[in-house]
Amino acid sequence: MKILIVSFFDDNFGDMLIRICFENLLRCALENLGVKEDEIQIEKMNQMEIDSDKIFSSDVVFFSGGAMFGFNYQNFLENIEKIVSLAQSRNIPVVFSSLGVNHIESCQGDETRLCALLENKTVKYMSVREHPELFEKYAKNSHLDVIGVCDPAVWAGTVYSKYIEKKESKKTVGINVVRGGLFKANGINWSLEKEEKYLSDLKNLLEKEGIDYRFFTNGSVLDCNTMKHFSVEYGIPEEKMIYPDTSLELIRAVSSFDAVACVRLHASIVSYSLAVPSVNLVWNEKVPYFYKNIGYPERALPIEGDVALNVFNEVTKLLHDSRYKPDEKYLMTLFDFLIDSLSGIFSLPCEKRYSFEQVSSYLKKHGVDESEEMIDISTKLKRGAHFYFNLFNADREKHKKIKELEAENKRIREEYISSFGDSDGSGSLAGEIEKLHKKLYKAQNELENYKNNYEKERRRADKYKARLDKINSRFIVRLYNKIKKLFGKK
Repeated sequence: MKILIVSFFDDNFGDMLIRICFENLLRCALENLGVKEDEIQIEKMNQMEIDSDKIFSSDVVFFSGGAMFGFNYQNFLENIEKIVSLAQSRNIPVVFSSLGVNHIESCQGDETRLCALLENKTVKYMSVREHPELFEKYAKNSHLDVIGVCDPAVWAGTVYSKYIEKKESKKTVGINVVRGGLFKANGINWSLEKEEKYLSDLKNLLEKEGIDYRFFTNGSVLDCNTMKHFSVEYGIPEEKMIYPDTSLELIRAVSSFDAVACVRLHASIVSYSLAVPSVNLVWNEKVPYFYKNIGYPERALPIEGDVALNVFNEVTKLLHDSRYKPDEKYLMTLFDFLIDSLSGIFSLPCEKRYSFEQVSSYLKKHGVDESEEMIDISTKLKRGAHFYFNLFNADREKHKKIKELEAENKRIREEYISSFGDSDGSGSLAGEIEKLHKKLYKAQNELENYKNNYEKERRRADKYKARLDKINSRFIVRLYNKIKKLFGKK
């Protein structure tokens, strides 16, 4: 029996825990159905790196779960369609398990694709972890029943139980840190500056009450970069920072807290699996759905008002919540779904289903294969290399643009020199222009001299005219006197 598990491989280890816990539950369900371990061959495939050979050689394809449905910025749907199409070409049954929606509003973009995917006869079973009414809408013309189940990672505390260390005696709050662009990508107007101020304010409030704290991420390279930037900007000591490099390190980090202020959903899911109470800021519809499912809807907090104070008030209450623990019935929903789907596909009768205690015992006994640590580290290295490569390419593009601008600047300068000469005035056209400037300057000087001479001559003429007028007036007076005397003598 060859089973292919399709999941999202990411350095956000919540996604890795989905697959890890799903595989362990799948193996437990197969044992419950009487299938021996040596009769099972399980392959893993990253849904973003499609391997047709793995698909074609499988007896069934399981999508292990997560927020992969809809038209979100991670562009999962196109790859899911390709995988289902490849399975359909060889009549290989497909099972969707623990489906979630990353952007509920995005599903209104092209509903026909979503309906077609669920109406495909290759898809034999489907279960969802959130938005059952939405999936019922898109599956109304399909043969599928929409079954509500838990996220596989709610079993993480059990799967990793033998690796969990005892908590310190001092009460400690875990503060989850995410990349600055997460909120913008989800339509939330909360910048990196606002997030870092929230983190700092929450830290200050906890310190004032004498409560210890640790900042941590879910492992993502970008989340870790944001936390590093925050620690430098606000002077946070390194011993207050936890940078998980594997799923196990994330589990151990969360297990050391007494309460958690989460942002990433799987910080809350891991906390739940470890019976560590948490609150979570709402940046996506999947957050309040999870808290509704586990019976604590009030612990999904909106990003509004004094966020740090609101989180502080709630998270400090959690330090005294000794009754918080996973709901056994809720956890068993996924196991029951796997029993039903495996039994239906392979015609395997189930005489008696395992109880919660039996499933827990199996998971604790088998634990996690050491190879998962290497897969985590390898995935994180690939993601880091991917981001570095993008920065490298962006840097090369900028250098290329600089060279293009420098070449254009050189071309324009040479064209100018050939037409107008160098800056020292040499060059044929430049020389002619200089001569014309000199002639114009000379003409302007001559005109100015002419104006000055004209003004001088005009003043002289006015002077002579005044003297002449004076002379004429005297002449007229003398002539008049002579005439008067002449006529007087008569």
